Amino acid sequence: MLSDLIKTKQLDIRFVSNSRKRSEEYLYAGKADMMLISPRWLSQPEKLITTLPLHQHRSFLYKKTKFSSSFSLTDNKDRKKVCTRKGFNYPNLEPYFLNNQLIRIDSSSQTTTLSMLFKQRCDLVILSEYHALSIMKTPLFKNKQLFRSDQPISVVPLNIVLRPELIQVKKLLDNHIEALVRTGELKNIINSYIQ
Repeated sequence: MLSDLIKTKQLDIRFVSNSRKRSEEYLYAGKADMMLISPRWLSQPEKLITTLPLHQHRSFLYKKTKFSSSFSLTDNKDRKKVCTRKGFNYPNLEPYFLNNQLIRIDSSSQTTTLSMLFKQRCDLVILSEYHALSIMKTPLFKNKQLFRSDQPISVVPLNIVLRPELIQVKKLLDNHIEALVRTGELKNIINSYIQ
């Protein structure tokens, strides 16, 4: 996505592999300059600046059988168990967890949440549509079927967030993102990762 800016030396990037939480902490501490995330997931979004959105991140509920056309969380009388990612917040599900309509079962990774679903440790799993697609292509789930809820549980923008002193870099990135959107290249890049 940023390869043109790197090739033309407009941007110098060194990738640091970290957890989402640690990457966020690195930004606040000045140990990292930017990361791709939804501002809604940040603990202190007011301390950072964001580019134009790159994409809409959609999370759905998934299960092993088709959802009924009348499926609704508000009508959930069975107290379904939902496999979730440890340390992640799910604002749209939180009221159901707090009033015990849903039971949250945390796991260390998206792959593990899906494994738990197929081992019947939970009834539902929450995943982004892209994580679900990519995980289901792995050998571990080769002959398994997964069904998605009709409506997303959440839709949030994905942006590059930066330390506030990098306002010139933000402007460069915004111009680049606008060009990628205008030419359709951004959509092609995203699609290439999910195929």
